[in-house]
Amino acid sequence: MSGFKSDAFKGVDTINYEPPRRVATTGILHFTIGVTDLEVSRRFYEDVVGCTYWRQNDTTVFMNAGDDYFVLSRTGYHQPPNKPGDSLIHHAFMVESADFGSDVSS
Repeated sequence: MSGFKSDAFKGVDTINYEPPRRVATTGILHFTIGVTDLEVSRRFYEDVVGCTYWRQNDTTVFMNAGDDYFVLSRTGYHQPPNKPGDSLIHHAFMVESADFGSDVSS
């Protein structure tokens, strides 16, 4: 049982190690956004961004954006990804051009 990095696999004989191999991705199943308050974040993504609630548990809210999914996760150790005024680390959603208003060219 060599090759596993986690101590959790020591003594396990029901799985076999295989070296990593390249796979062909076909898209993104979901991405996770760390939040401090699940309900406030859920309302923001529903009411402002127009996403759809799917389901949730104690620490996670699963959302839809069109045909795509994302997860709001309250980990208890959330850190803002950017310094104040920065926006390097972010996520963006596609929306209908009419929602931008008439002052934005297409």
